[in-house]
Amino acid sequence: MMPVSFALAPLAVTVLRMLAEQSTDPDERAGLLLSLVSHLARLGNRPESLAAAKEAVKIRRDLARDDPDTFLPALAMSLNNQGWCLNKIGRPGKALAAAAEAIKIRLDLIEEHPEIRPGLAAALNNKAVSLTALHRPEEALTAAEEARSIYRGLAQDRPDVYLHAYATALNDLSTCLVTHADPDRRERALTASEEATRILRLLATIRGGEYLSYLAVSLQQPILVPNRPGTTERSTGSDGGKRTHPPPCWRAVSRLPDLLGVN
Repeated sequence: MMPVSFALAPLAVTVLRMLAEQSTDPDERAGLLLSLVSHLARLGNRPESLAAAKEAVKIRRDLARDDPDTFLPALAMSLNNQGWCLNKIGRPGKALAAAAEAIKIRLDLIEEHPEIRPGLAAALNNKAVSLTALHRPEEALTAAEEARSIYRGLAQDRPDVYLHAYATALNDLSTCLVTHADPDRRERALTASEEATRILRLLATIRGGEYLSYLAVSLQQPILVPNRPGTTERSTGSDGGKRTHPPPCWRAVSRLPDLLGVN
């Protein structure tokens, strides 16, 4: 789905609040609250965003208690959103707990429901961000690599849907790698950041709007990369003409204009 313009986000918040207040269906209300989470966060209102996510978790936890087969996947999705909000306001310990619960639910269900792989990848990304903030770099790197692997497969099959999420996972992986002093890992951090930037540059060119801000964030990500013994060079994620090989998902990226109907 195309991101809602930042200019329209206040209107979206007003409408979603009204719909959530009027809804008499608990699951529908939880879904509206989760939509509200993203728009409130876009406007920088993180406390209200977290409050909406917590309410959605509570509603779906109650529903899952009575009908786990139907509502456990929805509970996991709500936990993903809550964990994301908690990371954004600097509470990584609680965010990690939410991510761990979401991951457990999805791992228990994924064999019979492979369609929940995107949610598992999102929870792993949240886990990686939390672990990085908690100064647990090896665990963070493991989670980030698992998320990247899942999103790569999804993006290769459906680049029009999952390329942005894949680029986000690459940037999160880059953040995990760059915290290490190992030169090889910092080189891998640069490679991941470059691939993310190429994807976001294409998405910004085709779709514009909010993807331009995502691209700006990716370009601002500083990475120290070994140049020669005793020195380093700083990269902002662009390739600077140093690499000519395509990144692993570039064939999927090249199909994106056709899939979106863009000439």
